[in-house]
Order: sequence, then C-alpha cells, then structure tokens
Amino acid sequence: MLEKINFSKRLKRFLVDNENAQFIYLNNFEVEEKWNSDKDVLQFPTITLGNSNVIVNRMEELGLLLVTSSDFIVLKEKPDSDYLIYLREIGFKLPQIISVEDNHPELNITENILQCEGTINKLKELRAPNVYFMTFGTSEFEETLSQLTGIPLATPTSTVFKKVNNKMFSRMLNEQNEIKQIPGYNCTTINDLVEGFRMLKPHIDLGGKLIIKDALGVSGKGLVIIDSEKKFNQYVKLITRSYNKNRAIKTINIVLEKWINKQCDLNYQFMISQNGNVEFNFVKESIVQNGVHQGHIIPSRLNVQQLDELKLVADILGKELYKNGYFGIVGVDAILSKEGMLYLNLEINARFNMSTYQTIIQEMYIDDKKVAIAKKADISLSNLLPFPEFRELNNDLFFTPSKGTGLLVTNYATVNAASVKGQRPFEGRLYYMIIENTLEDVLALESIVSKRLLDITGGKINEAKYNRFSKIKS
Repeated sequence: MLEKINFSKRLKRFLVDNENAQFIYLNNFEVEEKWNSDKDVLQFPTITLGNSNVIVNRMEELGLLLVTSSDFIVLKEKPDSDYLIYLREIGFKLPQIISVEDNHPELNITENILQCEGTINKLKELRAPNVYFMTFGTSEFEETLSQLTGIPLATPTSTVFKKVNNKMFSRMLNEQNEIKQIPGYNCTTINDLVEGFRMLKPHIDLGGKLIIKDALGVSGKGLVIIDSEKKFNQYVKLITRSYNKNRAIKTINIVLEKWINKQCDLNYQFMISQNGNVEFNFVKESIVQNGVHQGHIIPSRLNVQQLDELKLVADILGKELYKNGYFGIVGVDAILSKEGMLYLNLEINARFNMSTYQTIIQEMYIDDKKVAIAKKADISLSNLLPFPEFRELNNDLFFTPSKGTGLLVTNYATVNAASVKGQRPFEGRLYYMIIENTLEDVLALESIVSKRLLDITGGKINEAKYNRFSKIKS
C-alpha cells in the first residue's frame, strides 16, 4: 500500500511547498501533440480514427478519482449525476466541479476554456493566494490560460516539458549515466537514419526487427516496425519526399532502435520536488498493444533485486530531470526482456501518466494482499448507455468497500462521449479497475466483465488482454 500521507498532500508539498494549497485540475490528455508542433521539424502523418479525439478529451473525468474535496476540477461537461452518487458511495470525496459553458467536443479542455469567456471569468473568481492550476502536462495553451486568469501554474514551463519528454532526451540521459538501453540511435537528419540502419542491419539479417519512433509521438502515433531493408527504404523515400516538399523543414526527430522481445512492460512513477528531492511512488506491469498503453497490473512481479535496480535508476533520472529544470510527477516506461534483461528507461513521461489516476484508489483499497488490473474496453453502441442502466446490469460485480473486491468504474464519460455527433452506432470506451485477492480472481472477473460487455454491445468490443506469463525469468 502507498505511503499514508495521501497523494494530494505529497503532490502539493513537492510542487508548491504547501500541503494546504488549492489546485484547479486540468486533465489535458495528449498534451504531447502541442509540444510536437515546430514548423522546422518534419511532422509525421497521423491517422485519427472516427471520434477518438472526442473520447480522448473526455478522459479528463479520470481526474475525479485523483482530486480531493478542497480542490477544483474543470470538465468539458457535467458528469452523470448517478455516477457521482456511485463514487461517493464507495468513499470518494469529490472536488468542486466547474464545467465549461460551451463544450466543443473536438477541443481538449484547455483549448475549450480559451474559447469560452464565461468559463474564463469563473476561473478568475477563484484567483487567490495559494491557488494554482495543476495540469496533466503544460503547453503554451495552459500558460496562456494562466496569464488570462492571473492564476499561476504549479508546474514547470512548457519549454521544460517539451525538452524532457523527448525520446531522444531519454536516450541521451541513459548514455550519460551508463543506464543500460536498447541498441539504437537518435537521428536528426535522414543521413543519420540511414547510417543508423546500416549499423543495425545485421539484426534484421538475423530475422530481427527494428522500430522507428517519432521522438515526441504519443499513444502509439509515429511508431513504425521495420522487418526488412525493403520496408526501411520505402519509409526513407516517404519522409524524404515530405522533407523536400517543405523548405521550412530543417530537421527530423527520430529514434531508431532494435525491437526487443519482452516478458512484460513496466511503468514506474516518482516525484521530484522544487528543491530536487526524488521520491519513488510505485511500479506496475503495463498492458501494451501496438505501442499504446491499455492498462496496468498491480503489483508487478519483479523480485527484490530488480526493484532495487529500478529504484536506483529512478533516483538517477530524477536528479537529471531536476538539473534540466523539471519538478513534479514522472512516469517511466521500461521492459523486462525474454532473456531477463531490464531496460529501465525506454521513455520518460514527465507529466501525469494513466497510472497516476489509480493512485488514490491504491491508497484507499489496494493493500499488499490485493491484486488489481486497470484497463479500458472500446465498445460500439447503437444507443446511449446511461450509468444507472450499466450499473443495474452489472451490480453483482461492482466493488464495495465492505466487500473489498470487484469491478470499479473509473471513467464513464467516455462511454457516451462520441454520441454528441448524432451518429449511430457510435464508438465508446469504458475505463475500469478490478480489485481482487489473487491474480486468478482478477482474470476470472475480467473474463466475466468482457462477456457482459459483449452482451450489452451485441458482440462489438475491443480490449487488450493481460500477457499471462506464469512466472517471469530473472
């Protein structure tokens, strides 16, 4: 179980040196896209599927489980009143909720506020000593909102965020601090990329694969698997064409690495204070599909020696990030290879992570004797699915504090978010956790939940499954 000084107080102490400060939470998911907008850097084409951005923008409701009753949260729409009743029933002390007066579904929360004078005026009324904006991550949009309202940010500047969240920066820190990393190269020119491929080609010749990563890509965007020289040459042709089309482009930001076969993905989190203290929070196994995080398993199956190695690297990275002007929440992606090798810094996510939003639930309900899974299920619906209807269909599975186990819905706004466009059927997404006494019990209930969702949707769901290795190798 996490340290009993609750997450909110620790966060405020680390960021603004005042546990009693009031935070106004802006859960601006996928802020990374705002950092990846330099005109002189080659931008990689991304495909937005259906209403995925509308759903992503309503992921903000996950913040209800992270914010305390003394704080504020700004949301694009008012939450379902029955869902709020449910959260109170299971012990959450909810924050003061401000919803934007004019919701533009395609905009993230900060962009939306900036187009809504009434909401800006409401926020101005909250201006007071020890009141701060707390963001998922900070871009120029949040800085503009801070200037308009006179409410300071509790975070570093957008320039710092952009610098330290670059995958090339992560590799640089690994090299400087002799942290074991996957063989690969940072590439700022097409010639760098071609030379990197030449050096790694023997891995392809032996039947292996490489991966190309956009250095500021988010949620699997900008990832390309290379399994042959032919495919690499096609990729180089594509980006060379784009490069030559636009005279403003001066550079590329690409990481080229070997593809490592793994036993499991990991995500660990720590905090850095304004005076440079580093405090480790937790490590979880990650459920990853096509480079996109789909969920987590709590706890991880790492042994004591592996945990000690991970904590040592967390401390090194924390000190390096502080030297570069960063303080706050940091999540790091890592893997354990099939051969038992730990690669402890694939990518630094110096911002809130999906695992951050599970923190209060861990403090309240997941002790050392419990096991949990946090995940999402993409579903297709022909009609709105109100929360009371979903609860009635699954009430026998629901978590209660007295029982200590069961299904806990962590975000319901994303289920019906895409219905605003009037299309039928529409895509939705359910975020949930399952808390049980054993991993076997978790997986059994996960299977039941999946079957229930199939019944509700008429057989139209998509969800990643946990990689069920019986025992990881050291």
